[in-house]
Amino acid sequence: QASKNVPYATLEQVVQVGNSTRGQVRAALGESTSIRFDSGTEVWMYTYPTASGAQGEYVILFGGDGVVRKVRSGAVYRLEK
Repeated sequence: QASKNVPYATLEQVVQVGNSTRGQVRAALGESTSIRFDSGTEVWMYTYPTASGAQGEYVILFGGDGVVRKVRSGAVYRLEK
């Protein structure tokens, strides 16, 4: 499934390390690219538009208990017009 494009402010507001759960993130942001590991951890990726025209990537790591453990974000590529 392709990554879902979401405003960065929304991502920061919804995703709280140590507090947000998979269910809460899914309810607020919808489905996006995800990878599930045998250990029960999951990585979800969303994209967001940046002011410079680049596309940002927001990666969320969920622990086996379904709670957000880490997030990473940054601009990854420039959109061609």
